Amino acid sequence: MEDDSTVNIQSLDEIPLGHKIAMTDLNEGDTVLKYGHDIGKVVKSTKKGEHVHIHNVKTKKW
Repeated sequence: MEDDSTVNIQSLDEIPLGHKIAMTDLNEGDTVLKYGHDIGKVVKSTKKGEHVHIHNVKTKKW
């Protein structure tokens, strides 16, 4: 975290190494941020703790 704080979160899915986990509930159309940078748009609503990957987020580059 930017302020060096700790966040505890319960994973609802198995998250492969290097993949992302939703830190909050995400709704279709929301922007996904990673380290403060826009990495894509939510295409399927995702609950806090769920796996975030190509099945629910699409890049805005294409």
